Amino acid sequence: MKCYLTNAMKTKRTTILHLKEDEILKIMSYLSLKDLRSFGQTCKQLNAVFKRYIRGATTVINESYTSNQYGDFWFDGPFRLRWINSKYEKYYKSIFSSGLSLSLRFNQFLSVITTYLVNVQYLYLDRCEDITDNDAYLLGYHLPNLKTLCLFRLNIRDGGLTTLFQRLQRLKNLFLLNMPCNGSCFSSLGASIKSLQLVNCYRIEYEFFQLLGERPALQELVVTNELSRLPIDDSFNNMLNTFTNLRTLNIHFNVSSSILSYLNNFHQLENIKFCFASINISHISNLKVLNVKTATLAFKRVSDNDLSLTVKCFPNVEHLSLIVMCEALKITYTSNAISSLKFLKNLTFCKFEKWHKLTNFSNLFDAPNLRKVIIGNLAIKTVYKIVENLCSTREVSNDEPRLTVVLATQHYNKTVLLNPAAYDLQIIPRLTCGIFY
Repeated sequence: MKCYLTNAMKTKRTTILHLKEDEILKIMSYLSLKDLRSFGQTCKQLNAVFKRYIRGATTVINESYTSNQYGDFWFDGPFRLRWINSKYEKYYKSIFSSGLSLSLRFNQFLSVITTYLVNVQYLYLDRCEDITDNDAYLLGYHLPNLKTLCLFRLNIRDGGLTTLFQRLQRLKNLFLLNMPCNGSCFSSLGASIKSLQLVNCYRIEYEFFQLLGERPALQELVVTNELSRLPIDDSFNNMLNTFTNLRTLNIHFNVSSSILSYLNNFHQLENIKFCFASINISHISNLKVLNVKTATLAFKRVSDNDLSLTVKCFPNVEHLSLIVMCEALKITYTSNAISSLKFLKNLTFCKFEKWHKLTNFSNLFDAPNLRKVIIGNLAIKTVYKIVENLCSTREVSNDEPRLTVVLATQHYNKTVLLNPAAYDLQIIPRLTCGIFY
């Protein structure tokens, strides 16, 4: 014990009975798991401090490739307990210099701190090979108040997930990444589930995906891959009608433009992200989706006219992102449609190849409430044309907030432009498809 006292701090106190609580915490950061358990059993003072601060944790995170952060307890993988209460953040940073490093496997992790997991509300697990179908239920058993669960690249199938979900009836947010499940486990999800994100879960089947529509509290649905045996046609759209309370719907693979005609059935829907292979005019003619406030739309093939008609479908949109993946595009009609959006505040207009022939964009910035515009990826000549146009058309106003214009070009570090008085200009590198995600 004196060895730890010597290494931890310069102090005249020579026994743990003379230490203050902050000094005890400092010493704890130097102890191994074996020493912690040993001293915890023999020293009531140390044990009391250990229990109190572990019980204050509300998040368990497993990250095998990040560096230590102040105030975090680490476990194998490593597991990390993190305090959410921000008022203690500065206090923890002043106490822990290296964090408390513990070397544990999954079963040991449970046996050591199961007593203190009742308050944990958020769990993130990535690549934990020790967790199998046979013991996944233990997570639910020891985490009765869990609200958010993120499972990334685990070898847990539907059987294990079913037993886990049966014990997590208070779960509100579920994020599955690269999980080998077909979706039959969804029947065990509690009625309180509000958000479900499925990323690269290729084995999800249509019949089990339908089970999610029976969750009345579900408000957010995110699917970022084509689901196995899941037809993206009218049957898919009809199935979506069972998700009556959705506020956010993100489908990150090619869908039919007919899905737009179903959006008015979602009376609370405010946020959408879709990717279209093409636009069928018959699906969007005279269509008005009044409730959507945020729309991110990607197109593999689209004409100026079709794109403008799609924009007109969302007259009340406030945040609009248009991502185009086809050949060079003139945006005469689209620019006119955007300028007529009365509530538009933020616009992102991106093409994945250089826009050498971006023309007729003079009124692209004329929406009355527009505050920020991001355009990419641009040839350098187009950048100069846009700036020249803005300088000649926009006037300085002290009554309205300034417009921010962000232009993405591969020559961002070589571009010399004067910052006009009427708006704020930023030149950045190339935009990527990450803006869609």
